[in-house]
Amino acid sequence: MLRANKTAIMESNARVGRLFAIAYQALAEAKIVLDEWESYLQESQNFPQVNRLTLKLEEEIFADIKPQFIRPAKIRRLFASAITPLGPVNSWDTLLIGVDKIFVLQGDPGTGKSTLIERLLTRAQLLGLDCQAYHCSFDPIKLDGIIIPALKVAVINGNIPSDLQLPATATIYNLNDYLNRQRLSLYTTEIDSVKGRFWTSFYRAVKYIKEAKAEHDRMETYYIPAMDFTAINQRREEILNRILQYAEETKN
Repeated sequence: MLRANKTAIMESNARVGRLFAIAYQALAEAKIVLDEWESYLQESQNFPQVNRLTLKLEEEIFADIKPQFIRPAKIRRLFASAITPLGPVNSWDTLLIGVDKIFVLQGDPGTGKSTLIERLLTRAQLLGLDCQAYHCSFDPIKLDGIIIPALKVAVINGNIPSDLQLPATATIYNLNDYLNRQRLSLYTTEIDSVKGRFWTSFYRAVKYIKEAKAEHDRMETYYIPAMDFTAINQRREEILNRILQYAEETKN
Protein backbone atom coordinates (compact mmCIF):
# COMPACT_ATOMS: atom_id res chain seq x y z
CA MET A 1 0.00 0.00 0.00
CA LEU A 2 2.86 2.38 0.80
CA ARG A 3 4.71 1.58 -2.41
CA ALA A 4 1.63 2.55 -4.38
CA ASN A 5 1.78 6.02 -2.82
CA LYS A 6 5.56 6.35 -2.71
CA THR A 7 5.76 9.48 -4.85
CA ALA A 8 3.00 11.30 -2.98
CA ILE A 9 4.52 10.37 0.40
CA MET A 10 7.99 11.60 -0.59
CA GLU A 11 6.59 14.85 -1.94
CA SER A 12 4.52 15.40 1.18
CA ASN A 13 7.48 14.65 3.45
CA ALA A 14 9.65 17.13 1.57
CA ARG A 15 6.90 19.73 1.81
CA VAL A 16 6.66 19.28 5.59
CA GLY A 17 10.41 19.78 5.93
CA ARG A 18 10.32 22.90 3.78
CA LEU A 19 7.42 24.44 5.72
CA PHE A 20 9.18 23.87 9.04
CA ALA A 21 12.37 25.42 7.62
CA ILE A 22 10.44 28.58 6.68
CA ALA A 23 8.87 28.66 10.17
CA TYR A 24 12.26 28.38 11.86
CA GLN A 25 13.65 31.15 9.67
CA ALA A 26 10.73 33.37 10.71
CA LEU A 27 11.42 32.62 14.37
CA ALA A 28 15.09 33.45 13.84
CA GLU A 29 14.03 36.79 12.35
CA ALA A 30 11.75 37.40 15.33
CA LYS A 31 14.64 36.68 17.73
CA ILE A 32 16.86 39.28 16.04
CA VAL A 33 14.06 41.84 16.30
CA LEU A 34 13.43 40.90 19.93
CA ASP A 35 17.10 41.50 20.73
CA GLU A 36 16.76 45.01 19.31
CA TRP A 37 13.53 45.56 21.27
CA GLU A 38 15.21 44.46 24.50
CA SER A 39 18.19 46.74 23.92
CA TYR A 40 16.05 49.89 24.17
CA LEU A 41 14.53 48.75 27.47
CA GLN A 42 17.86 47.60 28.91
CA GLU A 43 19.38 51.00 28.21
CA SER A 44 16.49 52.71 30.01
CA GLN A 45 16.05 50.33 32.96
CA ASN A 46 17.07 51.20 36.52
CA PHE A 47 18.68 47.87 37.37
CA PRO A 48 19.67 48.88 40.93
CA GLN A 49 15.92 49.07 41.60
CA VAL A 50 15.48 45.62 40.07
CA ASN A 51 18.26 44.34 42.34
CA ARG A 52 16.44 45.85 45.32
CA LEU A 53 13.26 44.02 44.31
CA THR A 54 15.26 40.80 43.97
CA LEU A 55 16.52 41.11 47.55
CA LYS A 56 13.01 41.91 48.76
CA LEU A 57 11.59 38.79 47.14
CA GLU A 58 14.45 36.68 48.50
CA GLU A 59 13.67 37.89 52.01
CA GLU A 60 9.96 37.24 51.59
CA ILE A 61 10.28 33.80 50.02
CA PHE A 62 13.24 32.39 51.97
CA ALA A 63 12.99 34.29 55.28
CA ASP A 64 12.55 31.25 57.55
CA ILE A 65 14.36 28.66 55.46
CA LYS A 66 17.37 26.91 56.95
CA PRO A 67 19.93 25.60 54.44
CA GLN A 68 19.71 21.90 53.66
CA PHE A 69 23.08 20.24 52.99
CA ILE A 70 21.97 16.62 53.01
CA ARG A 71 22.05 16.40 49.20
CA PRO A 72 22.30 18.79 46.25
CA ALA A 73 19.06 20.48 45.24
CA LYS A 74 17.35 18.92 42.23
CA ILE A 75 16.39 21.30 39.45
CA ARG A 76 13.89 19.95 36.90
CA ARG A 77 14.15 22.00 33.72
CA LEU A 78 10.92 21.98 31.75
CA PHE A 79 8.71 23.98 29.42
CA ALA A 80 5.37 25.43 30.49
CA SER A 81 4.67 26.79 27.01
CA ALA A 82 5.08 25.97 23.34
CA ILE A 83 4.74 27.52 19.90
CA THR A 84 2.16 25.35 18.16
CA PRO A 85 -0.06 25.29 15.04
CA LEU A 86 -2.67 26.97 17.26
CA GLY A 87 -0.22 29.70 18.28
CA PRO A 88 1.43 30.06 21.67
CA VAL A 89 -0.03 27.78 24.35
CA ASN A 90 0.88 27.15 27.98
CA SER A 91 -0.01 24.98 30.96
CA TRP A 92 0.30 27.46 33.82
CA ASP A 93 -3.32 26.94 34.86
CA THR A 94 -2.56 23.34 35.85
CA LEU A 95 1.03 23.86 36.98
CA LEU A 96 -0.06 26.41 39.59
CA ILE A 97 -2.61 24.08 41.19
CA GLY A 98 -1.55 23.63 44.81
CA VAL A 99 0.71 26.68 44.81
CA ASP A 100 -0.24 28.96 47.68
CA LYS A 101 1.91 31.99 46.93
CA ILE A 102 2.36 33.36 43.41
CA PHE A 103 4.57 36.27 42.43
CA VAL A 104 3.97 37.67 38.94
CA LEU A 105 6.62 39.77 37.21
CA GLN A 106 5.26 42.03 34.50
CA GLY A 107 7.24 44.24 32.15
CA ASP A 108 8.40 44.65 28.58
CA PRO A 109 11.23 42.58 27.07
CA GLY A 110 14.58 43.62 28.51
CA THR A 111 13.33 44.91 31.87
CA GLY A 112 14.99 42.09 33.83
CA LYS A 113 12.23 39.56 34.55
CA SER A 114 14.12 36.44 33.48
CA THR A 115 17.32 37.50 35.26
CA LEU A 116 15.39 38.10 38.48
CA ILE A 117 13.78 34.66 38.26
CA GLU A 118 17.19 33.09 37.59
CA ARG A 119 18.60 34.72 40.74
CA LEU A 120 15.75 33.38 42.85
CA LEU A 121 16.37 29.93 41.41
CA THR A 122 20.05 30.19 42.35
CA ARG A 123 19.15 31.21 45.91
CA ALA A 124 16.73 28.30 46.25
CA GLN A 125 19.39 25.93 44.95
CA LEU A 126 21.95 27.24 47.47
CA LEU A 127 19.45 26.58 50.25
CA GLY A 128 19.01 23.00 49.05
CA LEU A 129 15.44 23.43 47.82
CA ASP A 130 14.27 21.34 44.87
CA CYS A 131 12.78 23.48 42.10
CA GLN A 132 10.97 23.27 38.80
CA ALA A 133 12.50 25.71 36.32
CA TYR A 134 10.35 26.55 33.29
CA HIS A 135 12.20 27.85 30.26
CA CYS A 136 10.84 30.18 27.61
CA SER A 137 9.73 28.24 24.53
CA PHE A 138 10.78 31.09 22.25
CA ASP A 139 14.18 31.77 23.89
CA PRO A 140 15.05 28.67 25.95
CA ILE A 141 18.07 30.32 27.58
CA LYS A 142 15.65 32.48 29.56
CA LEU A 143 13.35 31.42 32.37
CA ASP A 144 9.61 32.00 32.31
CA GLY A 145 9.11 30.92 35.87
CA ILE A 146 10.01 28.69 38.80
CA ILE A 147 7.99 26.63 41.25
CA ILE A 148 9.39 25.65 44.64
CA PRO A 149 7.18 22.70 45.69
CA ALA A 150 8.37 22.55 49.32
CA LEU A 151 7.36 26.18 49.86
CA LYS A 152 4.33 26.08 47.53
CA VAL A 153 5.71 29.23 45.93
CA ALA A 154 5.88 30.24 42.26
CA VAL A 155 7.48 33.19 40.51
CA ILE A 156 6.35 33.59 36.90
CA ASN A 157 6.85 35.88 33.97
CA GLY A 158 3.88 38.19 33.58
CA ASN A 159 3.69 37.61 29.83
CA ILE A 160 0.90 35.11 30.33
CA PRO A 161 -2.54 34.85 28.70
CA SER A 162 -5.08 37.34 29.99
CA ASP A 163 -7.57 34.51 30.54
CA LEU A 164 -5.36 32.85 33.16
CA GLN A 165 -7.26 33.25 36.42
CA LEU A 166 -4.71 34.16 39.07
CA PRO A 167 -5.84 34.03 42.70
CA ALA A 168 -6.53 37.32 44.45
CA THR A 169 -3.57 36.58 46.69
CA ALA A 170 -1.10 36.75 43.77
CA THR A 171 1.45 39.53 44.15
CA ILE A 172 2.21 41.48 40.98
CA TYR A 173 5.32 43.55 40.33
CA ASN A 174 5.67 45.59 37.14
CA LEU A 175 9.30 46.15 36.22
CA ASN A 176 8.23 48.87 33.80
CA ASP A 177 7.80 51.03 36.90
CA TYR A 178 11.58 51.32 37.16
CA LEU A 179 12.14 52.56 33.60
CA ASN A 180 13.61 55.96 32.88
CA ARG A 181 10.71 57.21 30.77
CA GLN A 182 12.58 60.26 29.54
CA ARG A 183 15.38 58.15 28.14
CA LEU A 184 12.95 55.59 26.76
CA SER A 185 11.01 58.32 24.94
CA LEU A 186 14.05 58.82 22.69
CA TYR A 187 13.26 55.46 21.07
CA THR A 188 9.48 55.65 20.73
CA THR A 189 9.58 55.30 16.94
CA GLU A 190 12.06 52.42 17.06
CA ILE A 191 10.11 50.55 19.72
CA ASP A 192 6.85 50.89 17.80
CA SER A 193 8.65 49.51 14.77
CA VAL A 194 10.19 46.48 16.51
CA LYS A 195 6.90 45.54 18.16
CA GLY A 196 5.20 45.33 14.78
CA ARG A 197 8.10 43.49 13.14
CA PHE A 198 8.40 41.00 15.99
CA TRP A 199 4.76 39.94 15.97
CA THR A 200 4.68 39.84 12.17
CA SER A 201 7.63 37.41 12.13
CA PHE A 202 6.30 35.40 15.07
CA TYR A 203 2.86 34.81 13.59
CA ARG A 204 4.35 34.16 10.18
CA ALA A 205 6.18 31.27 11.88
CA VAL A 206 2.93 30.07 13.44
CA LYS A 207 1.27 30.17 10.01
CA TYR A 208 3.90 27.86 8.51
CA ILE A 209 3.88 25.54 11.53
CA LYS A 210 0.13 25.23 11.02
CA GLU A 211 0.62 24.46 7.33
CA ALA A 212 3.29 21.86 8.18
CA LYS A 213 0.88 20.17 10.58
CA ALA A 214 -1.84 20.10 7.92
CA GLU A 215 0.57 18.59 5.38
CA HIS A 216 1.75 16.01 7.93
CA ASP A 217 -1.87 15.05 8.57
CA ARG A 218 -2.30 14.50 4.83
CA MET A 219 0.79 12.31 4.79
CA GLU A 220 -0.64 10.23 7.62
CA THR A 221 -3.65 9.37 5.46
CA TYR A 222 -1.30 7.15 3.42
CA TYR A 223 0.11 5.39 6.49
CA ILE A 224 -2.99 4.81 8.62
CA PRO A 225 -4.70 2.35 6.21
CA ALA A 226 -1.41 0.48 5.88
CA MET A 227 -0.92 0.01 9.63
CA ASP A 228 -1.66 -3.27 11.41
CA PHE A 229 -3.04 -1.87 14.67
CA THR A 230 -3.86 -5.36 15.96
CA ALA A 231 -0.16 -6.19 15.80
CA ILE A 232 0.69 -2.91 17.54
CA ASN A 233 -1.69 -3.70 20.39
CA GLN A 234 -0.18 -7.17 20.69
CA ARG A 235 3.32 -5.71 20.80
CA ARG A 236 2.24 -3.23 23.48
CA GLU A 237 0.97 -6.08 25.66
CA GLU A 238 4.24 -7.97 25.19
CA ILE A 239 6.31 -4.95 26.26
CA LEU A 240 4.04 -4.29 29.24
CA ASN A 241 4.41 -7.90 30.38
CA ARG A 242 8.20 -7.65 30.10
CA ILE A 243 8.20 -4.47 32.21
CA LEU A 244 6.01 -6.12 34.86
CA GLN A 245 8.30 -9.15 34.86
CA TYR A 246 11.34 -6.92 35.43
CA ALA A 247 9.48 -5.21 38.27
CA GLU A 248 8.82 -8.58 39.95
CA GLU A 249 12.47 -9.59 39.54
CA THR A 250 13.55 -6.32 41.16
CA LYS A 251 11.30 -6.98 44.16
CA ASN A 252 12.93 -10.36 44.66
